[in-house]
Amino acid sequence: MFNGKKIIITGGSSGVEKILAQQLIKKGAHLALIARDEKKLLAVQNEPQNVESEISNFEVFSLSDIRC
Repeated sequence: MFNGKKIIITGGSSGVEKILAQQLIKKGAHLALIARDEKKLLAVQNEPQNVESEISNFEVFSLSDIRC
């Protein structure tokens, strides 16, 4: 169901979001993990099961900072 899907997870460096990311990777999803703490994100990316994940560190202060 998630094999090959591209999914963005905010707050992916800890908690429920981190567990969700790990489960989606096992199901073949391609993830972009976004969180404020770059060190925690790097730790998540360096876990053996997450080697193909992409990480991004963002600081968003207002909705006008977000562009699609």
